[in-house]
Formats: sequence, structure tokens, C-alpha cells
Amino acid sequence: MADIVFILGAGASHEAGAPLMDKFLDTARQLHNKPSTQPFRADFDLVFQAISKLQAVYAKTELKLDNLEEVFGAFEMARTIRKFPDSSIDLDRLVPSFKRVIAHTLEESVEFPAPSGQVRPPMPIRPIRGTRQEARYRAQPEGCGPNLQL
Repeated sequence: MADIVFILGAGASHEAGAPLMDKFLDTARQLHNKPSTQPFRADFDLVFQAISKLQAVYAKTELKLDNLEEVFGAFEMARTIRKFPDSSIDLDRLVPSFKRVIAHTLEESVEFPAPSGQVRPPMPIRPIRGTRQEARYRAQPEGCGPNLQL
């Protein structure tokens, strides 16, 4: 088991092409009608139909309908309390569909170089690989966990 954990922020994936939270749904909308999205078309349709139905409560809330986390939270809440502005939305399918939309959007956005057929991490993540050994020797115990400075 590894004794070092790297926690990366959104910047690492953004540099590789992943959209940030406030642009994520715009990117997903752009993918909605592309041929590569065909296997997920029903998921995209359901998610964007549900987002449009949330417009009905938008004026009464501070919900940001262009924010991935806020929309996801609203969908989770709707599934939990079994209420949504439109009863035709299948709440049991909504969150799993949204997860597939998120996954497909990331798969289409992030570039994984594959020289010679071998998939490599995206550029911003690649340098971390070389720091793994160095980090092992620089970790200093402090308190109840290592104080790792890279």
C-alpha cells in the first residue's frame, strides 16, 4: 500500500482540459448533440430537461443553475425528499444520469496523450510522478500525520 497521498485541486485537471465548475454545464451542453454522446443521449436529455424545470424555483432561491455542484446538490435533495418542480422527471434516474453526463464530459474534455499506444497522464499531472520518490524522503512526521512539502 502506498504511504504517500497526493491531493490535487481542480487546477490540475483544468490544465489538462477539464472544465471548471462554473463552466462545466456549458461544456456538457456543447457535447449534448455530438455523435460521441449518442450512447448517453438519454442521460443528457434528462439532465438538461431537469435543469430547465429548476427555472421554476430559481426566482425563489439562490440556486445557481450554471454551477455543477449546486445543480447536483439540488438533484440529490429532490431524490431524497421525493419532490421536484415537474413530476414527470424520473428522480431515481436523475442523479445516475447526471453522474454519466459528468463522466462523459470529462472523458471528452481531458486529453490523455498516448504515444506509441501507451496512455500517459495529462501534462500537468505527469511531473508529480517524478516527485513521488523525493517526497518519501522529505516527509516529516508532525502531529498525527506527515508534513509533506513539495
